Amino acid sequence: MPLTGRPGQTGDLEMRSREPAVTDQTDLIRRMRRLSFILWLGAAGLLLVPLIAMQYSDEVQWTAFDFVFAGGMLFGSLAVFELALWRAPSLAYLGGVIFALGTSFVLIWVSGAVGIIGSEDNPANLWFLGIPLLVAIWAVAGMFRARVLMLVMFAAALAQVAIGAWAVIGNVGAEDPNWPMDAIGATVVLSIGWLLAGGLFRVAAHRSGA
Repeated sequence: MPLTGRPGQTGDLEMRSREPAVTDQTDLIRRMRRLSFILWLGAAGLLLVPLIAMQYSDEVQWTAFDFVFAGGMLFGSLAVFELALWRAPSLAYLGGVIFALGTSFVLIWVSGAVGIIGSEDNPANLWFLGIPLLVAIWAVAGMFRARVLMLVMFAAALAQVAIGAWAVIGNVGAEDPNWPMDAIGATVVLSIGWLLAGGLFRVAAHRSGA
């Protein structure tokens, strides 16, 4: 009895073995779509926290701009995530979107609130804000294809490291008493976020061939 099947039979068996996994991922993504409203309610609840805190403590002082900025960040991120839920071909792709959005959110928030390079008033922090902007531009230009997003995420990690290294070598944030440990720590964490996003998009691209 021959140990190998007919030509093409092996490929057919591999495709059949993948079908249950693909179906399971699709069902999970569909369930996540139905429950996504919980995230919107959670975001609205987060905005209520500082509003309530302001009624009982003078230490929390948010302006109208702060609420608009935070709301734009939260609901803008959720809008992109919602779109990804309806278009994601796999959980790996969706995971890449989550890490990319999370890293962008933390980068923008930390740069604007406390500053990665020195204090939040240090203009060198504006260099970091260019990273998520370029990520968004190239993602749109690449039509959100997994392989393009993979390259964009790896480029973002490289840019994160390059800006952080430039700031540390140039002693740009010397006014910060914790300099340069804060900048080094933030650079490492954010770079890992970009790399994880890129790795997940790589997996998604490999499975879909896109």
